[in-house]
Amino acid sequence: MATKTNVTINGNRYKRVKHKVGMKLNSKGVWVPDYKQFYGRTKSEAEAKYNAYMDNVNKGLSNKPLHFGEMMDRFIREVFEKDSRYKASTKKLYVDAYNANVRASNFAGQLLSDIKSIDLQTMYNSLECAPSTVKAIHKLIKHFYEYLEKETICRDITGSIVLPKVVKRNGNAVEDGKIETWTDEELKTILSGSKGHRLHLFLVLSACTGCRISELLALKYSDIVDNMLMINNQVYDGEIVALKTESSVRSIPLKREVIQEIQDHKAWHIEEMLKNGYRTDYVFTTKTGKLYERHNVDHACERLYKRLGITHRRHHVYRHTFGTQLAKSGVPIQTVAALLGHADTNVTSKYYINVDTADKTAAIEGLKISL
Repeated sequence: MATKTNVTINGNRYKRVKHKVGMKLNSKGVWVPDYKQFYGRTKSEAEAKYNAYMDNVNKGLSNKPLHFGEMMDRFIREVFEKDSRYKASTKKLYVDAYNANVRASNFAGQLLSDIKSIDLQTMYNSLECAPSTVKAIHKLIKHFYEYLEKETICRDITGSIVLPKVVKRNGNAVEDGKIETWTDEELKTILSGSKGHRLHLFLVLSACTGCRISELLALKYSDIVDNMLMINNQVYDGEIVALKTESSVRSIPLKREVIQEIQDHKAWHIEEMLKNGYRTDYVFTTKTGKLYERHNVDHACERLYKRLGITHRRHHVYRHTFGTQLAKSGVPIQTVAALLGHADTNVTSKYYINVDTADKTAAIEGLKISL
C-alpha cells in the first residue's frame, strides 16, 4: 500500500511515496515488512523509481543471499496460491497456519543456505500450536522445498522431519483435536482490565463475535449495520482483500452491551482523529490513522496480559472460546458454523443454509460474557 506526501529538500518540492519492498529482520530479530521511500518531482517520477528499484531486486534475486521468509512469501504469492491442484480452502488453511506461527519468527529470517534439516526439526518442535496446525505448516513447507529443489535453488531437507504428536504450551501438554479456550475468569479479567486501552473494543469483539484477527483489523464503521457486524474483508500481507471463501462472508448479531462499546470507541476515535489530523472509517488504527500490523497487535496484547497477570495466548483462542461457549449452550451446530464462517466442507458446509437472523441473534444473546 503506497502512501504519498509532499516534502521539501534543499528548497525544492518533491513527491514522496512509500512502498513495501520485501521483508527484513527488525532490531528484535523478528521478520517484518520492509518499507522504503522514493522521491520524485512528480508522483509518476517517484513511482517510476520504485518500479525500477523492484525490477533490480527481482533481476538480482538469484545473485543475493536468500532468506527463508522472503523466498516463502514469493513462493506463496507466485506459485502456491495459483496452483489449481489445491482447493482455495486448503491453500488458506496452510497459509494461515504458516503466517500465524512461522512468518514473523526468527526462523523466517535465516538464510536458506544456512538451514539444515535439524534446524527445521527444532523449529517444528518449538511451535506452540496443535499438531494438526504443525501438519498444515509442514505440508506447505514441504511443497516449498520440493519447488526449491526442482528449481535447483537448494535441496529438499524435509524428508527426515518427524512431526510432534504433542506440543508443550506454557508447560502443559496439548493433545491434537483439543482446543484451547479462555476460562470465564480469565475472560472477565481481560475485558474489565482492558477498559481504557485503545484495543479494548478489539478484545470485546474478539470475545463476542469469534472473528479472526485479520477480519477485525479490516473492519470499518460502515460494516456495522442495524446492530449487525458485516464481515466481508480481511487484512492480508498489509492489504485489505476480500475473504477467500463464501462461507467466511457473514453477518453477526451484536449484543446491546457490545453496541454501546462500539459507540464509546467511535466517540473516542473521532476525538483522536480531530486532535491528530487524520480521517478514517476503519475501526482499529494507530494514533496516526494507519492500519495495525498483526504482530503489533499481538505484542500489545502480550503486554496487557502480563500487566493483568494473564498467561499470553494467541488470538485464535478467543474464536475457540466463542464457539465452545455456543456449543455448550446447546446452540445447533449449523448456527455455530454460520456465526464462525467455517470453511470445512467435509464437516459443516451442509449446515450453512437456513440459518436466519433470529437464530443467530438468540445465540449471541445467550453468551455469558461480562463486559
